[in-house]
Amino acid sequence: MKAALVLGLLLAGSQEFGEWVTTEGKVEVRPCPVGALFGQEKALKLPAGCQAQAPGVFLSVGRFSGMQAQIGGLTKRASQLEAELETARTALLDATKKSASALRSCADELDQARERAEQSPWEARAHGFVFGALACGATWLRSEWR
Repeated sequence: MKAALVLGLLLAGSQEFGEWVTTEGKVEVRPCPVGALFGQEKALKLPAGCQAQAPGVFLSVGRFSGMQAQIGGLTKRASQLEAELETARTALLDATKKSASALRSCADELDQARERAEQSPWEARAHGFVFGALACGATWLRSEWR
């Protein structure tokens, strides 16, 4: 009880000290960080009750640890997504190559068919004439034999 009163007086009378809870749950009084430490590009841990001497985003130890774990998980997921993206990109390139090959083959076949059709427009007419003559001849012969 006396320790709590002394701690309360220390914290109320001065902002040079703050409460620090250790991992074992023990409460300690620690000095507040000085102004020169603020603004550096590293994580700064503030004991409870200390005031920040510079603007910034200040987190509790639990929140900071949770964010670090979340960043680690997101980094791992980003690596997995990059691998999946590379696999999908490879599959897409293969499919594109196969499609291009199939389209080239179809275009070649169409060109060949067009060339065959353009070679002899009279050939189809001759075939039609011969077929018609044979049909007429067969009909005439059939009518003659009756």
